[in-house]
Amino acid sequence: FLTCDDSEMVKKVLLIESDMDIAAMVAFGYGKKEKETTKLDIHSPSNVSISNKSGHIAPKIAVTALAFDSDFDTPYNFDDEYADPVIADALYAASLSPSFLNHQNYRFVINGTHVYLFNQFDEVVTKNDNLLGLGAAMLNFHMILSSKYSGIGNWSLDVSNIKHDFKNPSDYILVAVLDI
Repeated sequence: FLTCDDSEMVKKVLLIESDMDIAAMVAFGYGKKEKETTKLDIHSPSNVSISNKSGHIAPKIAVTALAFDSDFDTPYNFDDEYADPVIADALYAASLSPSFLNHQNYRFVINGTHVYLFNQFDEVVTKNDNLLGLGAAMLNFHMILSSKYSGIGNWSLDVSNIKHDFKNPSDYILVAVLDI
């Protein structure tokens, strides 16, 4: 998605005749599935990662880098025979959700029957754009879970009583929890 600072210019370019202001534009879909490819993520000169991607490829972080099991030291094992395939599908859906410039400033920690959502604010993405992307990821995750399981509650933004040590980097803060 893109936020719009000049509503009149956007309406002129897109030939929109309306008295309403345009606040944001959203594009949906990823087209056809692509062949497998190698993706190079350069986080900094000393932090480079290489991963293989297939399916609906976009310049996003791989779902395997967005999810953790119990804490940030343990990547979520999508290949574990005991891993819940619905959780894997929900994480995949969240990884495809729109985020400003594909920053994907969120991470998930799966711990038993709880899903914890962490967020990272940075200088590139404004607070409002960051929160919009976070909401999109929460929605996509929840939609998959609630389509497969009955009785799924809503995300709770009250995380003040959660004292577990998730070993999260200092720039990632706990923002929501979902009981499944």
